[in-house]
Amino acid sequence: MQSNLVMEIVCECTFGTEDIVKQEIKDLTGKTASAEEYGRVKLSASADEIILLNYCSQSIDRILIPLNLFEFKTLDELESKAEKTDYSSFYDGTQTFAFRCERKGAHDFNSVDAEAQLGASVINNFKNAKVDLSFPDFVFRAEITNKKCAIFLDTTGDHELHKRGYRAISTPQSLRPTVAYAMIKWAGWEKQKSFIDPFCGSGTIPIEAVLSAYKIPPGFFRKEKFGFLRINEFSSYKKIFEKCDSAIKKDAELDISALDMIMRNISISKKNSQMAGVLEAVKFLKYDIEWLDLKFEEKSTDCIITDPPMGFNPSGHSMDIKRVYNDFFYNSEFILKDSGRIAVVSLAQNILEKSFKDHKFEAVMTRDIGRAFKKPTLYILKKQ
Repeated sequence: MQSNLVMEIVCECTFGTEDIVKQEIKDLTGKTASAEEYGRVKLSASADEIILLNYCSQSIDRILIPLNLFEFKTLDELESKAEKTDYSSFYDGTQTFAFRCERKGAHDFNSVDAEAQLGASVINNFKNAKVDLSFPDFVFRAEITNKKCAIFLDTTGDHELHKRGYRAISTPQSLRPTVAYAMIKWAGWEKQKSFIDPFCGSGTIPIEAVLSAYKIPPGFFRKEKFGFLRINEFSSYKKIFEKCDSAIKKDAELDISALDMIMRNISISKKNSQMAGVLEAVKFLKYDIEWLDLKFEEKSTDCIITDPPMGFNPSGHSMDIKRVYNDFFYNSEFILKDSGRIAVVSLAQNILEKSFKDHKFEAVMTRDIGRAFKKPTLYILKKQ
C-alpha cells in the first residue's frame, strides 16, 4: 500500500466535543470532517495526515482505520468472517499483534473469548504471526454491537491521545485534557486574551492553553507510544514529528493565572507544567476563591475557564458546593469584563445554574459531556 493513498478514518473523541474536533481537523489538515454519531468524527486522510492528527491534535482520543464490518451469530462465525478482513493492507505477519475488543449488548461469550477468535483470524491468514498482549507492534480493535462486528487498525495504539505524557501527577478530579481544550475553544480564548482558572487542580486547563498558544504538539511528550510507529505505510513519522516540533514558538507573552485553595494542587500543577515545558508561562498561586476580587482588578479578565471542586465527583455536603459556587460567581461578576466569557463544567447542575443566575450570568451554550449515565454539563456564560 502506498503511503500517499487516502484512507477513510474514524476519530474518536469525548461525546459532545465533535464540533471542536471537526474544527481542529480543518485547522490542521484543511479537510472537512463529518460527525454522524456521538463521539466519532470521520474523514478521508493520507498516512501523513493521520500521523499529523495523532501527533498534534488536542481534541482527538484515538484514530482508527476501518478494515471490515459484518454480522455474525456465533463465535465460530465471528472468526470465519473476520478471516476475510484484508489485514494485508498494512500487516505482513512478521510483527507481533494484539486484538482488543469492546462489546455492547447481550452475548453468550465475553470479550476475552472474542479476542481469542479474532486473533485466530489473523493467524489463519499469517501462519508466522505472533500475539503479544503487552507490547504489540500492531493493535487491531473490534467493536461488537449485538450481532455486528467492526474491525479497525488502531493507529494510536493502547495509549489514547488524551493520556498526555506531561501528566506526571493527577488529582482525583483531574479533567481530561481533550475536554479542557474544548472548554478553551468554546470560551473563545486566544493567546492575546487574559484568563484565570481559579480551581486549577492538576493544571490541565492552563497547560492545554499554553500548548495551543505555543503550538506544542501533545505528541511531543509521547513520541514512543503511537500505534503507527512500526507500520511501513507510516514510515515518514520522524520527518513529520520534526516539522511539527520546528513550528513551536514560545515567544508570546501570555496572561494566564492558575489558582487553587489547596497547596498540594498548586504543587501538582507546577510539576505537570514543568514536565510540559510551560512552567514560566503560567502564574501559579494558592488563593481562596472567596478573596479573588482582592487579587484581580474589576473587569480585568477576558475568560474564566475552570472545573470547580466536585465538578465531576460531588461527594461532600451540598451546602459546601453552594458556598463555593456562590463565592465563585460573586467574584467572577467583579473581575470579568463585560464582553468576557466563563467556561465551567459541573455535575451539580441545579446548584450551579441557580448560582450563576443569582449573580446575573446567562448561558450562551450548554453541552452534556461524555457518555456516563450521569453526565457533567459544560456551560459557556456571559454577563446579562
